[in-house]
Amino acid sequence: MAAQIEITTITGTYPVDVYVSDAFGNNSSFLGTIASSASLPVTYNLPAIFSFAPVVMVTLIDANDCEEFKLLECITVFPSPSVTPSISVSPTPSVSVTPSISITPSISVSSTPSVTPSISVSQTPGVSITPSISVSLTPSISVTPSISISSTPSVSISSSPTPSISISATPSISITPSISISPTPSISITPSLSETTSYYYQVREVTDCTTGALDGSIYIIKSSTSLPTNTFITPSTLPFTNCVGRIIGTATGPSFDDTITGECGTSTPVTCCC
Repeated sequence: MAAQIEITTITGTYPVDVYVSDAFGNNSSFLGTIASSASLPVTYNLPAIFSFAPVVMVTLIDANDCEEFKLLECITVFPSPSVTPSISVSPTPSVSVTPSISITPSISVSSTPSVTPSISVSQTPGVSITPSISVSLTPSISVTPSISISSTPSVSISSSPTPSISISATPSISITPSISISPTPSISITPSLSETTSYYYQVREVTDCTTGALDGSIYIIKSSTSLPTNTFITPSTLPFTNCVGRIIGTATGPSFDDTITGECGTSTPVTCCC
């Protein structure tokens, strides 16, 4: 094996040329050029004449022709021997299997009911239909599992001082039960009807909250409660200047411009202005 030197740190201006010679500066040989500090550390193989030299001189010359040398003592490194163990097994191992069981059933259900109710309703404004559905099921379940077991043992051997052998096996077991449901479930639908009354009013914008003076177009406003004429109301979305309008009469639905979110009576000054 050729002798080697390793350079880890250099102080100077790159690039730096590297030379090696004997302890007296004779037999100088060029090893290479280190372009930058990013190249460090760097290892060079020495020429054969220095293979058994006890000391060598390493000389560094940087880009400014600054020269630095150092004497290095050579160290012989002997490789560590490798050991190849031999293994003998005695006596004949015995195998015991302790299975673990996991069950993952798959379930299929027959007789899935489908419901298509037929409901006829004569249209009446303000009527909503909310059907209530009740379902009763009385299933009977039978399970017939099929079981299959497979076992692949794994063997581990240790040889110091007397080898011991342990063998473990993990069998896999799958169970696929079949489930049937009877009888066919019965479903009954009983719709319930509820009626909501709506009221419609003609409303104009309030421009003076002190006197209750009106201005602008007439809008149709829907309300869920009955209100008297001249009631001051707050609409949901209409962009009234003071956020308030006043009922000036009744109207006929079902078309309307907005809904009422609140009211503050008929007296002035108007208390629900924004």
